[in-house]
Amino acid sequence: LTVANLNPALAEEIGAKEAGGVVILEVAGGSFARRLGLRPGDLILALNRRNTPAVSELVEVLRRPARGWELTFERGGKPYTVQFR
Repeated sequence: LTVANLNPALAEEIGAKEAGGVVILEVAGGSFARRLGLRPGDLILALNRRNTPAVSELVEVLRRPARGWELTFERGGKPYTVQFR
């Protein structure tokens, strides 16, 4: 999974309405992210109910131990949530 901070130039390139947040740039075939249904262009909004306005916050949440995970992302202007272990 390759992600980046969604800056104004990248937002314009992918057609996002606003800059800010974490955007998925690439999802490797056969990866866990692919099996979850994540796609390039999806905007990660929160992980375990913690907002992820930048890659640094996403990494910080990922470093914390958890029994399970809840990922909220946006695709085509609609929010989605997936839970996984």
